[in-house]
Amino acid sequence: SADREASELSQDVQRREQAIADLSQDLRSVLEYMITVNIRAAGGIDSHLTEEEFLPNGVRAHLGLGRYGEEHLDFLFRKYKLQIARKTDDLD
Repeated sequence: SADREASELSQDVQRREQAIADLSQDLRSVLEYMITVNIRAAGGIDSHLTEEEFLPNGVRAHLGLGRYGEEHLDFLFRKYKLQIARKTDDLD
């Protein structure tokens, strides 16, 4: 019936929306892991760190992130810049 079909379509949309949300979180987790590994390799949070050290431009270009991936990356860059600023303030 039409009601059953509409219900199935609605459930399918909900499953797809959940899958998109899960994949978005997975992407963010992977990017954050990559950034934290690079920060550790550079000796930890320090005021000299730049976005290039967070995630080198060559890697970023290779990833070819879309709009939403870039938004995640921009958020993470702001997050770690804020951590650097707070740590620098603590040292003053």
